[in-house]
Amino acid sequence: MNLTSSIYLGLSVVICIAASLILRFENKPTVSYQPRGFAFGVSWSVIYVLAFAFAIVSTFPDFEWENRVPMTVLYGTSFLACAAWAPLYMQKKQKSAFFVLIVAFLLSFLSTSLFPISIKDYRILLLLPPSLLAGWTGVAACLSGSQAKFIPDSTIVLLCVTVFISLFSVVLQNCFILFPVLWALLTQKTFNSDSITSLVLVLIAIPSAATLRFR
Repeated sequence: MNLTSSIYLGLSVVICIAASLILRFENKPTVSYQPRGFAFGVSWSVIYVLAFAFAIVSTFPDFEWENRVPMTVLYGTSFLACAAWAPLYMQKKQKSAFFVLIVAFLLSFLSTSLFPISIKDYRILLLLPPSLLAGWTGVAACLSGSQAKFIPDSTIVLLCVTVFISLFSVVLQNCFILFPVLWALLTQKTFNSDSITSLVLVLIAIPSAATLRFR
């Protein structure tokens, strides 16, 4: 089962990469809290590489835990949801694309919750890949929702999402999930009081979650 779930994850990542190749952003609408263009390429490149690393390393005997298989399956399925986003976006079905990203976020977020809090050694690095996907799809869902005018195009949205993810990062003792949020905040095209407040909140939540994990 461990090998099967890892193969499933690897194939899901390949499908997601293939789907992303059809994207064209010539007429891409922007929102008020949009990160700069390079932030997306860097983020997805890191997410893909770490997903393949997770699929390989998690099959080693030293990286075993009770919920590894369901965690891996949820993690892989979140990539399939991301893959479904690409054709919906290209067909200008922006509301459907928004809901697909919400599903991707929830699946990847749930996968991180299956990683045992009791693990505090080097194996905790396996929590990093799904956490980065969860944090980035959370940001992407906000951007997609604002582009579709399903949620307000306002930096207050990013602040609300930051509060939500920060709260759960502390509860789950997972500082990794905030790294993509921090990256999105640092690479914004413009800054205002909401984005600065979000940045301060993240900079407080990251060490708080890390301290709770390793106390």
